[in-house]
Amino acid sequence: MTTFVQIHTLQTFPACNLNRGDDGRPKTIVYGGVERIRYSSQALKYALRNSPVLRATLGDVFGKRTKLLGRAVQEHLLKKNVSPERAAEIGAHVTEVCGKVDEKDASRLKTTTLYFVGLDEEKALYELAESAAARKEVDWNPQSILKEVTTAVDIAMFGRMYTDDSGKPPKSDKKAKGKKSKPTEAEAEAVDGHEVDESETGTKSKRRHANIEAAVHVAHSFTTHRSSPEDDYFSATDDLSDESGASHIDTQFFGSGVFYTYVTIARDRLVENLAGNADLADLCIEALVRALPSTSPGGKRASFASHGKSQFALVEIGTQQPRSLAAAFCEPVRPVPGRGIDRASAERLLEQRAAFDTVYGTTTDRHAIFQAFPGQVEGSLEQITQIVKA
Repeated sequence: MTTFVQIHTLQTFPACNLNRGDDGRPKTIVYGGVERIRYSSQALKYALRNSPVLRATLGDVFGKRTKLLGRAVQEHLLKKNVSPERAAEIGAHVTEVCGKVDEKDASRLKTTTLYFVGLDEEKALYELAESAAARKEVDWNPQSILKEVTTAVDIAMFGRMYTDDSGKPPKSDKKAKGKKSKPTEAEAEAVDGHEVDESETGTKSKRRHANIEAAVHVAHSFTTHRSSPEDDYFSATDDLSDESGASHIDTQFFGSGVFYTYVTIARDRLVENLAGNADLADLCIEALVRALPSTSPGGKRASFASHGKSQFALVEIGTQQPRSLAAAFCEPVRPVPGRGIDRASAERLLEQRAAFDTVYGTTTDRHAIFQAFPGQVEGSLEQITQIVKA
């Protein structure tokens, strides 16, 4: 049976804008009938991928996400003393193999889609490019480059999906805007599991074998209580001007609250994604448990000094079906006399956990908790990290 590791944290931030939308305001969600501040799972995964704790623990085993694989190949070949013309030619060809060329890029070294490649795949690409530069016959089949498993821990944890946009309506077709177009025959065959061997769409469909299902599921974090974005009107003066008053006036947005974060890890899937490397998978889990309580998106961090550590963390391990404890906060948490919203949120979360255990039976095999509230300290980061080693 699959072993699941579930991590729940409560992290408090005063004025902050950790993850903003296109209007500059903190992202929100309506939950339990009231507005909450939230930050997206994508923003948190980005922060985790770049976490100093994760990088220091796991070392140089991270993939690269880029639209510029062709340019990377070109630069690699130039270092190998390949002529600039030949390096550019091979780099452009790699771009075509990797995906759809961005027609706005005159060098043809940029794709329209981000590609997530592991170190082994990047190495294989460079070796093919070197062979091509030496005028050797090269098989540019994506299946010889992209693998179904990976040595990159971030790809193994958060997954990878390759798609193509051949089914999207042309941008110039205004009537097609907003309408879902029918998939091409080639796409329909690919969906049914039959690969198409010819045409551009067929080439793209061959990359779908390299899709890797995420072993780590990350929920959107949200405040346990009612919270709405606020406006901050500010002005700045010109130090060299003789004029009085403000030389610049603007508004920035912020919010505040106690954020509930939930992450679940399917250990067996993680081991499978890492080509059976159980030791590396367990090290990934340990690193995630250690990093998550002190990790958050970095939006507007310089403006608000939003450096926070969780005041509460719960780690659960078992073969039972995972379940979020977000239901604890469907009714917004309110301050309790003598206890703030942060501590009241922790109590509510533990009450919800006990309620699930009463109704469904024990939902995990073992667990560990730390709490870091004034006047109430329990456990430690080291203790919740050690439980995943047991």
